[in-house]
Amino acid sequence: IAIPLFSIVIVPLLLLAIICVVIYPTLADLLFGFLSVLLQQCFMALEWLAAFPFATLSLFAADAVVLLSALLAVLLLLAPHAAPGRRLAFLLLLPAVFGVKPVGSPMLKLDVLDVGHGLAVVVRAGEHSLLYDTGPSWRGGDAGASVVLPAIRKFGSGRPNQLIVSHSDSDHAGGLVSVQQAFPGMEPMQCVAGDQWFWSWPEAIGDGVLFTAVHPSAEHRWSDNNGSCVLLIEYAGQRILLPGDIETAAEGVLVAAQVPGAVDLVVIPHHGSLTSSTASFVAMLQADYAVASTAWRNHWQFPREVVVRRWNASGSCVLNTASAGALRFLVDENGLRLERSWRTVRTLLRWPWVTNSVVTVCNGL
Repeated sequence: IAIPLFSIVIVPLLLLAIICVVIYPTLADLLFGFLSVLLQQCFMALEWLAAFPFATLSLFAADAVVLLSALLAVLLLLAPHAAPGRRLAFLLLLPAVFGVKPVGSPMLKLDVLDVGHGLAVVVRAGEHSLLYDTGPSWRGGDAGASVVLPAIRKFGSGRPNQLIVSHSDSDHAGGLVSVQQAFPGMEPMQCVAGDQWFWSWPEAIGDGVLFTAVHPSAEHRWSDNNGSCVLLIEYAGQRILLPGDIETAAEGVLVAAQVPGAVDLVVIPHHGSLTSSTASFVAMLQADYAVASTAWRNHWQFPREVVVRRWNASGSCVLNTASAGALRFLVDENGLRLERSWRTVRTLLRWPWVTNSVVTVCNGL
């Protein structure tokens, strides 16, 4: 609807109105007024159509076999009518049309989505999935609808088994309403230190994935950032920490108890602010990878230079979604590794306020 309307009606009338500004201003005013009303009605109609379920098409992430099958089908359809096997083309298209059930895998996948200033992490293993935080909201939209739900559909993981909202700040819980609208009845889990649960499936390594809430405790009533749910994920000898926005006070409690100890991957608390990532907390974790989930050139200048230096000094490879894009980590019998970032290594970690001397290049990038 929009393309023919713009190309046949709106653009020609707009050009005519611009010409009339010089030679016939009265007609130009009439044309601009008509175009204003027409555009308003057009956008209202598009918003109405966008509310229907069929307005968007979600595609599954096809594997190599499906893509090769579809390519062969297209080649057969383009072949001469007398070509042998041409009638099989439609059969070869079936996996691409209906999708295929993935073969069981022992791998755990953790995606830190690129939601700007905020956080949304999707954890998947076997037929299980967990969503930790839902990204930020803004006037007229939120990351739940624009980033989180499209990512979940692309992953093909379906409705998450668990939902955790670390705390109520809008950059972490902003997309919650959209997620709940897409998955009716889904409510965030309660998070109390000591809570544990397992994921197990036939191909899992050992006993499967162990999730442990390490903060906040039931005895102490925390508020705001320090009340964030801190989640420890353990699988195949690897340890991952999702600490939300905890700050100095909560970090001090964890360090005093030496919980959780060393980890392999951590999402940097509070996006790399000066109120988090204390020296003792960083030293306790000794993380191989430290991820900051931030917006490009955000006005807080997160992650702060001193924080990046602190993580680098501890031996961590610091990654920033603002420059690297979404990040995917894999855990299997070979350990934890960064599978991909969605932007090139040339822009990775090169923030205007951080010199190359504090950048640790990650292996495999």
